[in-house]
Amino acid sequence: MEPGLLQLVERDLVFVVDDEPVIREVLMRQLKRQGWRVEAFEAAEPALARMDKALPALVVSDLKMPGMSGVELLRAVRQRASGEIPAFVIVTAYGELDSAREALRYGAMDYVAKPFDLPELTRRLRNAMRLVELALGRATLRHMLAEDLRTPLGALHRNLEALEQGLAGALTPPQRELVALARREGARLHRLVENLDDLELLERDELYHRPEPVPLAEVLRQAVARLQAADGPAERGPAAPGAVPVRVAPGLEAAVLAADRALAVRLCECLLRAGANAAAAGSAAQAPPVLAVERSEAGGVQLELGPLPGMPGGSATLERALLDPAARRALRAAGVALNDELELSFARAAAAALGGTLRLQASPEACRVVIALPSRQAAAISGAAGA
Repeated sequence: MEPGLLQLVERDLVFVVDDEPVIREVLMRQLKRQGWRVEAFEAAEPALARMDKALPALVVSDLKMPGMSGVELLRAVRQRASGEIPAFVIVTAYGELDSAREALRYGAMDYVAKPFDLPELTRRLRNAMRLVELALGRATLRHMLAEDLRTPLGALHRNLEALEQGLAGALTPPQRELVALARREGARLHRLVENLDDLELLERDELYHRPEPVPLAEVLRQAVARLQAADGPAERGPAAPGAVPVRVAPGLEAAVLAADRALAVRLCECLLRAGANAAAAGSAAQAPPVLAVERSEAGGVQLELGPLPGMPGGSATLERALLDPAARRALRAAGVALNDELELSFARAAAAALGGTLRLQASPEACRVVIALPSRQAAAISGAAGA
């Protein structure tokens, strides 16, 4: 959720939207009994306009109304602000359950069927408000982590690097080893916060807006250089991110991405980081990861990273780990070193922002991450230069 919207949410406010006065009255009475402030609307349009001035935590909306429907209201709100807030509970008749399930696909939290069973209605509304509080808490914590930790973590990393280089006096070998370990872990946490922050910016569509023809070879070189500069010479070696081999298929050496340069570099950087982290944590029996660049089925560019550690449960487990922090903890508990720094989560969001896709090829033995991106012919650069 956008930080600005987070501050505007009135956490005790619920909008009730229904064209039937009796239904509005029943819903308002039940919500007020639970301690919520309620504003009621007989149509979706005035409720949407009211959100310019007051943003509720929850909207309880009828599915079918004259004019804009409940699903159309939901979609309009989500176009303004992606995320879980305001949460939606859709009110529907028993014969409209298929449409209510469609609303769930668009992001509604729940639905209730008319005629109401009052105890069931009360239970569902209570559950919805509990989930709203959890969603607001997650959004607040995420914003605090991204905004408040990034600067001090960067300062900590720089100070530890200075100690490691002996700028404050010579260190004994055990001291140097401890400082190096602290610096590596601090750098990992800094990257995690950076990816978390950038993920939030991508979700708000506020990160990178400069699409241009970009040579793929240049993107890959810059990604490797950024990783090597970030890690420093102390972490160079067989498992260093720059050491993850990059293999470009014949004919793609001059490929040109239709992309924002900085975002494309960050995407490749995250893929290489994921490969390096997997290589450092993997067993000697497993082949080291390779970033392969090939032509996609649609004629664009395909980036394939693998092999990565096998996934207990297959691709569905990794899919959840790309989105759900709880699933990431489950992966760590299972000894699977993937997405520890949210590098794959960011790569997935970056690929979507660049007009591409990320898919998974996962099994208990090994998995691969495959990203397809649109590309342009190399001639596009000369054409743009001559324009």
